[in-house]
Amino acid sequence: MMGALRRNEDNRVRSFDQYLQGQWTSERVSVTAGLRHSRVSFDSRDRYIAPGNGDDSGSADYSAVTPALGLVFHVNDKLNLYASAGKGFETPTFNELSYRPGGAPGLNFGRTAPTAGSGRSA
Repeated sequence: MMGALRRNEDNRVRSFDQYLQGQWTSERVSVTAGLRHSRVSFDSRDRYIAPGNGDDSGSADYSAVTPALGLVFHVNDKLNLYASAGKGFETPTFNELSYRPGGAPGLNFGRTAPTAGSGRSA
């Protein structure tokens, strides 16, 4: 038996990323550096508008510029030592956006993207 209709929506996600990378190499050392710009857009169009259930349409955009750096030390023809560091970027998923605190209908467009050390926000 199917329950009563509570949601009907058209959800879309778009992402656009650009990446810039450069490399410098000498006989003993190679250095690679990069920057990435990411933008992720969520859009929801509510198709279930009824008395007591208003229009919950909305959108949210998340963007960040993240760096990456790599270093290789060429010890000899058979041995390389390397290290790398970078920063990541994470957005909420549509599933995470699907629920508002307290169980209110519609998407939680107030949710922010997590950052290092911040934990997740509701």
